[in-house]
Amino acid sequence: QCRCHFIATESSHLHALVSWTSDRTWQIVRKQLRYNATRSLNAAIRRQEWFSKSPSRKQVKTADHYNYLIATYLPRHSGLKWSETHGLFR
Repeated sequence: QCRCHFIATESSHLHALVSWTSDRTWQIVRKQLRYNATRSLNAAIRRQEWFSKSPSRKQVKTADHYNYLIATYLPRHSGLKWSETHGLFR
């Protein structure tokens, strides 16, 4: 029920652009994503605090905003990136 469209990384943070089809609130979706990512990272690397206590959240409300994020903003990040259309890239 959750779909990842794009992930962009920097040395200090990451952005994940996701959508979902359930009636869950963004707060519940964010909590579940953070929980699952933390469990996977703890198992694969080491146990630690992976995410900040108060991450930002910005809702994408228009197609223009979504297209800007996909085509311009997220690809400009300096770290690894992943998208539905390109897979993993720099």
